[in-house]
Amino acid sequence: MALQPFLDAYQIAGHGDWNVCSFGGKQKYLIPADVYDSFLELVSMEPSCGLIERPQAHMPLVLYLDFLYNRAAFDTIQARVDRFAAAAVARVDTPEGDLQAFANTYFAHEPFPSLDDNVTRKFTQIHCRRLITEFVVALYKVCNMRDFTRPLRFFVLLKARPLAVNGGRVKDGIHIVCPDIRIPLDLKKRIYHELADANVINNVFDDTGFINPDPLDKGVDRNGLFLYGSGKPGQGAGYVFNHIWLVETNVINHVAVTALNVNYALRAGGIDASEAAGLAKTLSINYRTDAAILGAAL
Repeated sequence: MALQPFLDAYQIAGHGDWNVCSFGGKQKYLIPADVYDSFLELVSMEPSCGLIERPQAHMPLVLYLDFLYNRAAFDTIQARVDRFAAAAVARVDTPEGDLQAFANTYFAHEPFPSLDDNVTRKFTQIHCRRLITEFVVALYKVCNMRDFTRPLRFFVLLKARPLAVNGGRVKDGIHIVCPDIRIPLDLKKRIYHELADANVINNVFDDTGFINPDPLDKGVDRNGLFLYGSGKPGQGAGYVFNHIWLVETNVINHVAVTALNVNYALRAGGIDASEAAGLAKTLSINYRTDAAILGAAL
């Protein structure tokens, strides 16, 4: 079954209750729980549908950053290759295994490749790791994590490429979602205040050259979240899975955070249909979840 006929069966007229809406809120739908998994599977096959889930009282941990850059600041693919060649030239006699390790380490600190016309992203996996580290520090200051011992999964979502916008500028962003815990909006605001007080965004991304004063999107919890992979109409696919960080919460002291056991795992290659449907369910607000509901720190 196609997505639109499915939606038509559950469209709400007037001011009735709803749990999914179109971008801009013109069409609203109430998708029953017993067919929500089928709905998410259909959504995962139509990434340009532009559907948003209604916000709830307790929301997953999300961190949305929107960066703006001057186009002239972007690197070319050839410059990236040339830098690697220069760094590797002194290692021509290095055993193949050691050279591969060197390449892996080198590119972990290099910008993410982009499919755009000869440009690369300004931020790297290392920037994402530092951001999530500070995010967890703020989480432990604000929320009661005393009895929470499961690993936290932080999904890093990116668009396929930066987007050229008016005025010779380029827009790019990072969406980070942790579906394993949910917190009320007042605690989310306190986490944002902690990040702002510690000047986290500027400290982590200062070397990337972004020019907008406040990249943090604070409205996502009020406005709802796009379903996984769903983008604004006319702009193609939205943010999709790039890699995931795991945070072992049982190694963190909730009073004085000194070190995080953060393990990196990058998913190479594309996401197939079954994986996209699985991600849509994992990252959904409305789909059944075993996420822990957190309160304020004691």
